[in-house]
Amino acid sequence: MEKNTGDFVTCTYNNAHRVLRSRLQLHLIKCRSNYPHAELQKCPLNQLHLVPEAEFELHLVSCPDRKIITHYKYVDEMKFLKHDPIESEENWDDTESGNYNPETYVRSNQIIRKPVGPPSKRKAFRHEEEERWQQFD
Repeated sequence: MEKNTGDFVTCTYNNAHRVLRSRLQLHLIKCRSNYPHAELQKCPLNQLHLVPEAEFELHLVSCPDRKIITHYKYVDEMKFLKHDPIESEENWDDTESGNYNPETYVRSNQIIRKPVGPPSKRKAFRHEEEERWQQFD
């Protein structure tokens, strides 16, 4: 297994500490308990940036992660294309014919229907269906 030797960063609590960037967050938690009186402030743009209080204002102006926040904070307005409304001769809401009724269609054509309901209604339905089918013969 090959180790990553190129991506080291320096700890803000102790300059002698060199840590992999991927392990920096865990290291800062441990190092914070060893240096409880260190006067460092967390950057609001990146919690891994711990800056001395004297340099905090300067860091806020020049933080490298500031561009990420400003990119999403100040989004340009979307430009919409303006076009003239298109006049249409059709209106699908105004129908000249009536609505489709499947029950009417089934009664007037040779379509087999299944009886539904209690036994007495099913028996009556079968009797009506026999009479309806005799009309087609």
